[in-house]
Amino acid sequence: MTDSTDMQSKIAAKCAEYLDRRTEWDEPPALLGLFAEGDQGLRLERFPLPLEMWEMGPAGVMLGRYAQLVVESEMEPIPDLVAVAFRCEAFALRDDASPQAEEVIRRRMAGGSAPRNADVPGRVEQRMLSAVDTNGRHYMTTADRLANGSAAPAATEVFTDEQDPTGSIPAALDRLIAALRPQPTPSPTSN
Repeated sequence: MTDSTDMQSKIAAKCAEYLDRRTEWDEPPALLGLFAEGDQGLRLERFPLPLEMWEMGPAGVMLGRYAQLVVESEMEPIPDLVAVAFRCEAFALRDDASPQAEEVIRRRMAGGSAPRNADVPGRVEQRMLSAVDTNGRHYMTTADRLANGSAAPAATEVFTDEQDPTGSIPAALDRLIAALRPQPTPSPTSN
């Protein structure tokens, strides 16, 4: 299980390591599982989903549809699963990037309409890996694209319960982990 701070650190490090190993841009999204391995180790594996799935609609929407399918099909729990993760690329905004970015962020925070991040001057292209562990703890790992085409070192944020991320991707990952996490072994009852 992922109760300990040690396991949270291992998940965060594995997510950052995974993004740091990426060398290409414009990759299709991927759904990943983090699995317990050996003496407190973790391995990360891609779920074998067809790449065409990500071409059928926005990545967050398609991930949500897949999560709904998993829930409705009552799939068996996956042994040794400690987290599920979703990797994609997107454009991020920072309020200090440009006056336009600052205005878009302000409008969104106020609940107003705003253009897509891809259309805002000063946007930053990122590799992102959003994950949730079997205890519901969320992780967000990002690596910004640099001017030379490489990426900045990946950084992972581990969210507290009070600051869980919102949106279609975290919601879909929550549904997936709830459906796929190993169930606790019932304790024997004494007579």
